[in-house]
Amino acid sequence: MLRLLLALMACILSSCATVAPGSEGIEQIHLFGAPAALNLDGVPGPDGVGIRIYASSAAVAKGLPIRSGTLEILMFDTVAEAANPVSSKPRHVWTFDPQRLKSLSGETSMGLGYRLALPWGADKPGGHSTTVIARYIPRNGKPIYSAASTIPLASK
Repeated sequence: MLRLLLALMACILSSCATVAPGSEGIEQIHLFGAPAALNLDGVPGPDGVGIRIYASSAAVAKGLPIRSGTLEILMFDTVAEAANPVSSKPRHVWTFDPQRLKSLSGETSMGLGYRLALPWGADKPGGHSTTVIARYIPRNGKPIYSAASTIPLASK
């Protein structure tokens, strides 16, 4: 029932949605973060984050493939820095082109998505948490940002 309602809403909204040229219909980027930072190298302590990314539009109720442009994941030390990702300098940026994303893609009940394990290397966050945002940069048009996700660095 929920899927039917979402599909109906998408059909209704698609008639009034505007799509940036070169964005392949992508209107939103959704970022889902793991509930805590990850230990990716086997040495005790967190050294990265795990996230899933979905691209969507009002016309399609499931995740869309990213076939052009660039996807960036921006990592900030604080929520305040992440509140303005255009003017704040991220602590770390991961960049993915469509070819690389294809190898990280997978189908879920939400459609096509991208599962990313992101080590921060020498750019370890300075506090007790880190905030990440996804930015999709289409070939033409303005960048599209996800909502921010704050991820604790250690369990309490």
